[in-house]
Parts: sequence; structure tokens; C-alpha cells
Amino acid sequence: SHGSNPAGTVNQPGISGRCISFAGASESVCVRNRLGDFGAGDFTISTWVNANATTPQDGTLFLHYSSYSGGQGVVYLAMQRDTNRPRFDLRDTTGVSYTLFAPPLALGEWHQVVGVRRQQQMEIWVDGQLAVSTATPGLGNCTGQSVYGIDWVRIGGAYTNANHQSLRIADSEKLNGRLDEMT
Repeated sequence: SHGSNPAGTVNQPGISGRCISFAGASESVCVRNRLGDFGAGDFTISTWVNANATTPQDGTLFLHYSSYSGGQGVVYLAMQRDTNRPRFDLRDTTGVSYTLFAPPLALGEWHQVVGVRRQQQMEIWVDGQLAVSTATPGLGNCTGQSVYGIDWVRIGGAYTNANHQSLRIADSEKLNGRLDEMT
């Protein structure tokens, strides 16, 4: 394992075996940067989520934030606050940014949520069906090796510090629910 799993995350029954449960408080799983190093290429982030409740801030499923000398890149997959809508954000290191929202999901049920970047397109898939997509002209390198050495992937909760001042994702954004089979 290359991640840390602080107190508060609990192993519970999931889609396949055991999963991680988050209470929407101070817990998250943190993994060093190479996991989310997608660069400017195509990628897919997939997970099963079972949200217990909506939260006053977005419930982070996957966050990779990279601080560069020229800007900040972001890959963010979450459940939107108060609505339980899947949200997918991409921002490249020059500031070009796109955000997608899918329709709300039922609470207390398992759903597969997938964020895809394919050439100049981004998509959210829910339970095997394309929910929403948009063209992303001009979107470049979203992640890579940070000049600050502080690149992290957060699962279940977000993270900010002094080098993340322009990040619009707050450190209070915590998932209240279970995650399983993240790839």
C-alpha cells in the first residue's frame, strides 16, 4: 500500500468484498502523486459509491491536485453538495477548466460513477450509461510531477495547504458514504 488510512475510515461490506466507509468528518485516504499522473492523455476514473447522506460541501471521491510553477492542475471526481449529483472537474496547468454534473443519485444505493477524459471530450458515466459529456477544446496537461513535491491523491476527502490557495475545493469536502473498487 502506498497510502495512509487515518482513524475514522472503516472497512464494511461493499460491492465486492470489503470497502471503505467515510463518516463525512475528518477521514480520507491519501496516496502520493504518481497514482493520478494522467498528463494530457486519455484516462478513466471509476468507483462504486453508496452515499449515506448529502453533505454541506462536495463529497470527494477522487482528487489529484498538482502545483506547478506555471499553474495548478486538477482532476476531481465528487458527489455535489446537497444534491448527490456526480461532479467531474478538469483544470489544466494554464487555467483552462471544465466542470460536468450528472443527474442526482439515490442515497443508500450502490452506483458506479466513472469520469472519462477522451481526446478533447470529458464524460460522466453512471451505472454503465453515459450521463453527460462535453467538448473540452484547449484542455491541456491536468496533472504531472509537481515542482513543489506536494502532489497528492485524496480519496474520501479533499486537502488544501498554503500552496493550494487557488484551488476552489475546500478541505471540508468529505464523503459521507462508502467507496469500493476504485480504478
